[in-house]
Amino acid sequence: MTVHTASRFALLGAILAAQIGVTAASAVDPVAINPGDRCYRCGRLLTDRFVAAEAIPAEGDMAVLKFRTVRCMLAYLNDTGLVAETLFVADDQTGDFVNVDKAVFVPVPIDAFTAETHYGIGDVDYVAFRSRSAAARFAKSRGVQTMSWSAVRFYARFLPARELEPGSGERGF
Repeated sequence: MTVHTASRFALLGAILAAQIGVTAASAVDPVAINPGDRCYRCGRLLTDRFVAAEAIPAEGDMAVLKFRTVRCMLAYLNDTGLVAETLFVADDQTGDFVNVDKAVFVPVPIDAFTAETHYGIGDVDYVAFRSRSAAARFAKSRGVQTMSWSAVRFYARFLPARELEPGSGERGF
């Protein structure tokens, strides 16, 4: 190997290392759901971290936005047009956050699923799973199909609009 070839490999290696460093530095992580956290969209308490969601805006000056449910996050994104750098949803099995592109979703009546009346902003919401097989078993037990994030975004546009609570002044999704 000549000195010129070795220099070229060293330069390419340095460029690759710099790109990896920039990518790692721009990666964002979700933040934990803490007692007292409120939904960024509706202001209600996040009492079930297993159905929560988070958006990390592309603008660096905004904090992580926490949401009670996947549907509440979808409504906020649709209402505001916010461009998020990363979206996370809680894995139903562990409560840990997973990137929406790596999650599998199952539509559920959210109030029955959380066992809390008026938990969601409508009858249908989405439970997320990191494990494709766990999602498939859960969906089969409910008589529904699993969905990708793209499908959830598409079908969420057709869910009926509802009031969050009587007199709240906030509109549902």
